[in-house]
Amino acid sequence: MNLQSYSNQISALEPMNQLQEYNVTNWSNYNYNSDEICHEIQEILSEYPIGITRQNIIVHYQSYPHNILKGFLMSMIWGHGYDNRGPWKVSKMLTDFPAAIEILNNAANAVVDQDLIRAHKSFRNMQKIRVNYFSKYLYFLGRGRNINRYPLIFDNRVASSICRLHDTNSDWFNLFNIQSNTDAESYLSYNNLLHQQSDELNIEAEKIEYFLYLGIF
Repeated sequence: MNLQSYSNQISALEPMNQLQEYNVTNWSNYNYNSDEICHEIQEILSEYPIGITRQNIIVHYQSYPHNILKGFLMSMIWGHGYDNRGPWKVSKMLTDFPAAIEILNNAANAVVDQDLIRAHKSFRNMQKIRVNYFSKYLYFLGRGRNINRYPLIFDNRVASSICRLHDTNSDWFNLFNIQSNTDAESYLSYNNLLHQQSDELNIEAEKIEYFLYLGIF
């Protein structure tokens, strides 16, 4: 994937200001069957009533010790936006609350150890979450903890853009619905390749990920 011709466009992007709005009522009124989850959700909605930016979540993780549950919930609200299934999916992710907190802590430790395979596999027993969502948690955690080669968000929009950049006939591309691979090895390869592009272009890797997410080229 040669991004040299897009380097100026990518450099000009400001992913930290990416504001994700969401349906406050939808997140507020859902029954999460947990007082702790409800409390954290209400606190987030109160602090960020018009939406959450990447910078908001990264700042949360820069404070240490931080509330890992709140950071995860911020990541999921940011990731789901106006998707009305968000609260239901998050409640399923956290159904076994003690086990879920252990998963989040194990994944966080793996990120600090820069072991993306272990971080990815930490989520294999959490319900209703795949790489397109837990990579958001890993990304924000890694950025907040100042990991040099931090994890990157990997979802279907990013995967589609990568395919488009390799395709010479957009008419053929439009016939397919591209999805990202969900296995740990593919996620590791994706991160390595984007950080390699980052090194070659001298552009932050998250800007490249955001460029791929936007898909405007």
